[in-house]
Amino acid sequence: MRQRPHCLSLIGPTGSGKSTIANHLVTRLNGRLLKIAAPLYELQRHFYATIDKNISGQDGELLQFLGGKIEREQPGWLCDQFLKQLHSVDREIVVNDDCRPNCYDALRHVGTVFVHVRTSEKNRHERARTDHVPIDPNHPVERGINREICQFVIDNNGSFETTIAQCEDMISELELD
Repeated sequence: MRQRPHCLSLIGPTGSGKSTIANHLVTRLNGRLLKIAAPLYELQRHFYATIDKNISGQDGELLQFLGGKIEREQPGWLCDQFLKQLHSVDREIVVNDDCRPNCYDALRHVGTVFVHVRTSEKNRHERARTDHVPIDPNHPVERGINREICQFVIDNNGSFETTIAQCEDMISELELD
């Protein structure tokens, strides 16, 4: 029986550098990127295709609405979909860069390693994507970050090289090489 892949879940607000770090980890560890919010991105794509409008980036307002609506109608559905994918992954390492507070317990139950990506508000605003419609920073997903469950902290306030060095330290400590 194949062993369940290790899952690293990055936690931090929008613009903290989670996607950049996730891409490094996936490449470095020959892992796979799985996003809890993948169904939301697909719904966004379908929504804009339906109204025949091309957009660039994400529509944070729409994604937050859809995530909230799905959670009210079918609590835990997004996390359940993620876990189904996690158990069928053909890689030893899975990285998730869009963890949601309502998934913490389920992810902890399957042995996920949580990593807090810490970035100053100033740096987050300077590095933020230019999306179609930005997120609401007061939305529960943005405010619900629980740093106490994190086994590692990557401080993304310095240079890219410094951040990558911290990733390498974490990889070594987790013996993922």
